[in-house]
Amino acid sequence: MPVRPTVSIVRDIIKDQLSLTEDQIWIYNQRIKIPDTKGLFVAISRLGSKIYANNSSYTGSTEELVEDQFVSNLETISIDAISQDTSALEYYPDILMSLRSTKAQREAEKYGMRFDSIPFSTADLSIPEGTSMIYRINIRFPVYRTYNKSTAIDYFDSFSNNIIND
Repeated sequence: MPVRPTVSIVRDIIKDQLSLTEDQIWIYNQRIKIPDTKGLFVAISRLGSKIYANNSSYTGSTEELVEDQFVSNLETISIDAISQDTSALEYYPDILMSLRSTKAQREAEKYGMRFDSIPFSTADLSIPEGTSMIYRINIRFPVYRTYNKSTAIDYFDSFSNNIIND
């Protein structure tokens, strides 16, 4: 079964907590054009990750042996709050608060993740936009996440003495 991406989970949390519509929040690089209207728009992307654990273990009995595998990593998520008015400046604290909300805590528990309370950075990226006067606030924050899966495997406790003839 495919794993639900962290950016998708973050998108749903922010959308819910800020009461955004589907066309106001998206995952970065999906060929979305920012509408020519006032209000807040949010783009979320995954910048990269640092793996800090990759292990497997075995549970069960000789009748039913299970291999449990997991990968733990620190993902860097980037959120861009974008607006033609001052909405990006006004709402970026709400974006940060949404990641510490009860909904965020429930989602984190459900997916084996933890949102850090302090972002790596926040930056005003409005200057490169030039005279278009678009406000753009970038928030980069860490998410600790463990991906895991369990698979039933065969258990061998005896071997035959058959000789393979060529």
